[in-house]
Amino acid sequence: MTPAICMITDRLRRGDGAGGIVSRVAAAARAGVHLVQNRERDLDGRLLLEVVEACVDAVRQTPARIVVNE
Repeated sequence: MTPAICMITDRLRRGDGAGGIVSRVAAAARAGVHLVQNRERDLDGRLLLEVVEACVDAVRQTPARIVVNE
């Protein structure tokens, strides 16, 4: 069984804005991350949806997948 590499986002800890999350997710997916857990619990629903959609677009041509915490 091959281990999976998972990235967990946390823009508050890194001081990134929403755009920083997307660029980091894209770079991680290109580097071989298998799963990205979007863990931005403090975002309101609309902004969270926008960030998640942008992350999904960013990994579209890679094998990486996005999961979302509420």
